[in-house]
Amino acid sequence: MADAAAKNVVYPSKFSVQPSWSESGGSGGMARTVEALGSGIGGENVASLSEAKLRRPTGKDSGMADPTREEIDAKLAAVEARIEARLVGIDGKLDRITDQIVTMASQVKESKEAASGAKDAVNSMKWHTLATVLGAVAIILAMWTIWAQGMEFVAALMSQGPSGTGG
Repeated sequence: MADAAAKNVVYPSKFSVQPSWSESGGSGGMARTVEALGSGIGGENVASLSEAKLRRPTGKDSGMADPTREEIDAKLAAVEARIEARLVGIDGKLDRITDQIVTMASQVKESKEAASGAKDAVNSMKWHTLATVLGAVAIILAMWTIWAQGMEFVAALMSQGPSGTGG
């Protein structure tokens, strides 16, 4: 329907619009200037389309019919459906992000618990190592003491001489 309405549009033929680009003075950027040329405006250059007061034909000459209430309602319904579809998509994305955040939070909690367990294990291992070293030192001292007492006993036996010989 829009194509049929576009074919019936009548544009004024008294002038033509030719866009051109030129640099603006102070800012160094590009500013668009439009020149309207033709005898309908008196042959003068016009700085913008609004000054040219271009008007589309209105009323019965325009070739366009006013949209009916049903057409407007249909267009509004289509726009509402598109917006609703986008909102549903956004809701889905937000739900996925929320789930990811919850998952990450639980993983962080588990990591903290695991780190706490590892810290406790290291502290326990330190105490076990210390107890093992002290036990080994105690055993070595006990053996040395027993060895020393044994040597003294042997030395005492040797210094008494042979005692069982008749003579």
